[in-house]
Amino acid sequence: MTVAVTPPSRNRVGVVALVLALVAAVAPLVAWIVVAIIGAVESSTFDDAVYVGFLGGMLVFFGVVAVLSPVSFTAVVLGVVSLFRGGRKAPGIVAIIIGVFGSLGLFWLPVVLAEVVPGW
Repeated sequence: MTVAVTPPSRNRVGVVALVLALVAAVAPLVAWIVVAIIGAVESSTFDDAVYVGFLGGMLVFFGVVAVLSPVSFTAVVLGVVSLFRGGRKAPGIVAIIIGVFGSLGLFWLPVVLAEVVPGW
């Protein structure tokens, strides 16, 4: 008697962790691109475009990373939880790998506040 091999079921916690990690990883890049486009369109000289587009975009990038670092940390925790549940483990592992780098963005929060808030 042969038994049909069934593929492992989908691990929903791992998929949620992966989605959170990807959102926290992609949102800062999108914010930087948007600021760069606005800086290029609204600036009258090349120097203004560079200052607003690149430096302002970098400040916005680090700010968004700092704001979304708790989301990355949540993705890491959910990824670890998904490793102990049944189903596929790959989404949880990828979420842990991506989320760890985003979680380090919490250390950028004082830097961003020092740049934005006078007297910080």
